[in-house]
Amino acid sequence: MKKNCAPSCKNCHLVHYDEITVLLPQDVDIMTDITEFGVAQFVKNPKDLKIYKMIDSTLQYMRNLEGNIKKEHLNACRNEDKLCAYWAANGECDTNPKYMEKNCAPSCRTCHLIQTCPPREPALRPFDLDLLFERIVRNDQLQVTVHSKPDLNLGTDYEQPPWIITINNFLSDEECHFLNNFGDKIGYAHSTTLKKKKREVRADYRTSENTWCSFKNNCRNDIIVQQLLQRMENTLNVTVDNFENIQLLRYKPGQFYKKHHDFISEQKAGPRILTFFLYTSNAEEGGETNFTKLDIKIEPKKGLALLWPNVLSSKPDSQDHRTQHEALPVIKGAKFAANAWVHLYNHINPPIGC
Repeated sequence: MKKNCAPSCKNCHLVHYDEITVLLPQDVDIMTDITEFGVAQFVKNPKDLKIYKMIDSTLQYMRNLEGNIKKEHLNACRNEDKLCAYWAANGECDTNPKYMEKNCAPSCRTCHLIQTCPPREPALRPFDLDLLFERIVRNDQLQVTVHSKPDLNLGTDYEQPPWIITINNFLSDEECHFLNNFGDKIGYAHSTTLKKKKREVRADYRTSENTWCSFKNNCRNDIIVQQLLQRMENTLNVTVDNFENIQLLRYKPGQFYKKHHDFISEQKAGPRILTFFLYTSNAEEGGETNFTKLDIKIEPKKGLALLWPNVLSSKPDSQDHRTQHEALPVIKGAKFAANAWVHLYNHINPPIGC
């Protein structure tokens, strides 16, 4: 180890080749000091002095930057790979600049090229979720039924039930008709899920059919959808830019969606914090939304909106497992519905490169 893993063992000062000391004792600390500016650097061959020289010069470069560059750029300038010094010493900053300038900026001396992301305003801060639901419940213009709510005077949101509410007649007949007809027009497809190698396959736990109301197919641009989105924005006080495209759903007799959770952590837009589920038709029998851990079932009713959180009020970036749910099989008739998922941050126009 002292010979073959000298950098890791901090024994570089003991390694000799042809009676030449690779590093002097006073230089050994550079292997530790460089971790201030990213991951620890790996030296493939202790005989390769140019790697140590690269690490030493990188340290000098970074220390000279302090006070001469914006703090946010300095903090963002990090070696993200253990081989940055090795690559830089072997010319990769010139031959592979796109990757190296971003991921090995200290070694390539490109901190000034780093684009920092502007601060993002989250839709929810800790405990805003409770304020959001309380505001909706107090709104006299909405026909709200509360199926579950916390009493924070008796404990934290870990100890109290999550919010589950419905809003009667939230959608107009015209809006329901438009969404259902649009789905029929562009065609529903069997719901899929992503498996290995990012290949979409039909999910055996989900037999429903879906399609999307998006900008691409001009559905989201339609004035009827725009007025519906605006109503949801006003209800939540969360900009529609945080909303995914509306997912249109069709359940035929026997079709279902077994228990699952809507929480998806997305790098650019943050997790799905809320689900605004819209029933655009009645089902003659079956098709209830069943919250499996709460013993709450919601029957499909045309125009009804069902709203629940996917995150904890105290930690709006953390999953609330209690809102796991399932779509029970439709027994008779058909069930049409739509999902409107809301993210913590801007989903439609996230900052470029962030």
